[in-house]
Amino acid sequence: MKNIILKFTVVFGGLLLLAFVDYIVVENIYKGLMLEYNLNWSSFETAPGNRMWWHVAFDILSFGLFLLLFVASGKLTIFLGGMILYHTGVEDLLYFMVQGQKLPLVWEWSNSRPLIGFTRFITDTPDVTLGGILISSTLGIITFLLLCILSEKRKSQTKNMNINK
Repeated sequence: MKNIILKFTVVFGGLLLLAFVDYIVVENIYKGLMLEYNLNWSSFETAPGNRMWWHVAFDILSFGLFLLLFVASGKLTIFLGGMILYHTGVEDLLYFMVQGQKLPLVWEWSNSRPLIGFTRFITDTPDVTLGGILISSTLGIITFLLLCILSEKRKSQTKNMNINK
């Protein structure tokens, strides 16, 4: 159980770091540029009607961060859990929580993210909703927890096999 708590702590620490960097980029850089140069959000899209470029950059940043945490810890579940929680919207939730903001009711910027966007079919809405992001995040947390449990069980079985030799 201690190892599972440690893994969750490391992964959530990484997600909090990403959420704080996300806050700095959006609130301090992009919104400032929008005001100074009279830009709209579509100016930051990778292509018309597509994802914002910093979402693509954060996909790469999250991969690199959780890869480094895996290399440092030697625990593949930290990498996998970090990527699962990032791609199911936990970092997005933390972004708003870090700022003390209410969670938005509509999350249209997440429509193109497969592990979040699928919730539109569950909620029967054209855009990802708060309910959808909560569904995908909950599924991500459950998946990570199951990964941790399976990893601990496998480690225990391997240890028992070594004792019986």
